[in-house]
Amino acid sequence: MAVFRDVACIVNRLSNKETADGIECAKPIFFTIRRIGKSLFGVWMERFCIGLKRIGCRQLFQVTLSDKVCPFDEHEKEYPMKLYIYDHCPFCVRARMAAGLFGADVEEVVMANDDEATPIGMIGAKQVPILQKEDGSFMGESLDVVRYLDREGRLKDETRPEIQAWLDKVGEYNLKLVQPRVIKLGLPEFETPEAVKYFTDKKEKSIGSFAANLEKTGQYVQRLNGDLAELETLMAEGGAGLNGEIGMEDILVFPILRNLTVVRGVEWPQKVMDYLLRMSEASGVPLYFDRAL
Repeated sequence: MAVFRDVACIVNRLSNKETADGIECAKPIFFTIRRIGKSLFGVWMERFCIGLKRIGCRQLFQVTLSDKVCPFDEHEKEYPMKLYIYDHCPFCVRARMAAGLFGADVEEVVMANDDEATPIGMIGAKQVPILQKEDGSFMGESLDVVRYLDREGRLKDETRPEIQAWLDKVGEYNLKLVQPRVIKLGLPEFETPEAVKYFTDKKEKSIGSFAANLEKTGQYVQRLNGDLAELETLMAEGGAGLNGEIGMEDILVFPILRNLTVVRGVEWPQKVMDYLLRMSEASGVPLYFDRAL
């Protein structure tokens, strides 16, 4: 315990420097303490580190183990689970699906797209989804969140090679259809002009001009129609999921299909449309058909 108290004092002095350099010096030591502490002292140490993190950089390590940490009789306290997301994010849809399909009591919190501080403060990176677990700790990585929420191991874990090949093929162009449109839907993560500009500047670096991609809609939709027809041939007859039982294939494919409902003029095969409607209702994740552009 004394070791952690001494390190906390050192990092406190670093983080009290009212400069970016001081804060940056403090961060790696903080995350090291968090990793080591979690393995040595379990939930109690995790709660200590999270508490320090929430104080803010200037007073990050002002609390010491000896006097202001949650007492041992509080380490069993449960916190309401929260899922931090963007509505348009397909990785977030994976986690939202799991929460809905498995009846997890999770509150969804939509963050502004240009808010870097909140996710970095939680998991050390600007990425979503982020799950706040019952012990107050945070979990990133969408499939880790899915597996955490699937507590009874109900998801069929197999992904057929032909489904993976389909995902790879559609992945070559689906963002070029989706990303230029989602900023026009009035989604909460794009509530401010600054958030829209942040997203646009970032994504145009990878997919090119939004305007240019919108002009190629017909070309992309023609490819998509063919790929949706192929997907229909890969769908099992009956059952809730693509391959009968709900499984990892659904966690991977439904978010892509759901986001493509933002595109007007797509020819949805009947089986694929039925699947979309069925999975949306089962998971509680709404589609974009009524706002398609």
